[in-house]
Amino acid sequence: MSHIAVVGTGQIGSRHLQGLARIDREIDISVVDPSRSALEKARACFEEMPMNELIRSVSFFESLSLLGTDIDVAIIATNANVRKEVVEDLLKQTRVSFMILEKVAFQSVNDFQVVMKSLSENNTRAWVNCTRRMFPLYKMIKRELCSEEKLLFHFESGNWGLASNSIHVIDLFAFLTEETKIILDISGLDRDVYNSGRDGFIEFGGILNVRTEKGSQMTLFDHKGTEGQFVIQIATRSRRYIIFEFYESRGMSRHLESKAIFFDDETGWKWNEKSFRIPYQSELTHFAVQQILDSGTCDLISITESFPLHRSMLEAFNEHLEEVDGTVYNRCPIT
Repeated sequence: MSHIAVVGTGQIGSRHLQGLARIDREIDISVVDPSRSALEKARACFEEMPMNELIRSVSFFESLSLLGTDIDVAIIATNANVRKEVVEDLLKQTRVSFMILEKVAFQSVNDFQVVMKSLSENNTRAWVNCTRRMFPLYKMIKRELCSEEKLLFHFESGNWGLASNSIHVIDLFAFLTEETKIILDISGLDRDVYNSGRDGFIEFGGILNVRTEKGSQMTLFDHKGTEGQFVIQIATRSRRYIIFEFYESRGMSRHLESKAIFFDDETGWKWNEKSFRIPYQSELTHFAVQQILDSGTCDLISITESFPLHRSMLEAFNEHLEEVDGTVYNRCPIT
């Protein structure tokens, strides 16, 4: 029987826990958070899910020290500012075969490197939870783009959290281009640094430009002070895609029907519209865990592949912060 741990029971951690309620095999679940009230909220979220007799036990702890000695998959859903310490503490006292890290994985390049070394020393394989590469729509688009040399990618919406959520879109860009060496241009970012609404964390607005060594380009645009759906445009010489990701709330807990428009030169650029549904995190976690338990890998990006994406982004964001207020940043205060 497999032992799955969820560490951190904020909004995303609770959704991971709900996702495990859909598992297709016998498991034991351990849930860890230092806050008793957070654990109780997570328990309530889990109990909203249909009963699954394959889940043999669900235990809630306020300390990592209360976990057993062996964990098959650990999902680390804490804030980024404490994730390094949590991973290090966990690996010191427990054997962990596999690990899924929430984004942003870490706030500094040094934290990333320290954790990757610890994971290697403990023979623990890890992935970062950037989920768009799990979506059927983007898997299909990737297959259709496999013969394209380079692409243009544009993503925009209002007040979507460019600082904290860019890694999701950068990861999708890397997934579609199969390139992880990227260069960021921060000259279009707003000179203001915004309050994220969470203590100790900041946000950006404006335009972030990204390009790869092979010439693919991406533009991310966050219209601060506005709201709206996510609009993604992808273009190559022979294909175009316009994708509207509709979310009913910024908490992304409820979804509306999303749409994608496809057209290409083979059909004379005739438009083809398709509706699709963006899966909840609680509809994805069990798939990733099942893949890992079955094959030792999953559709998510590995930590080693995600490292250069995070590094380029964190260094660029720190440079922007220094330009704005003259302070040298070794850690980027995003989560």
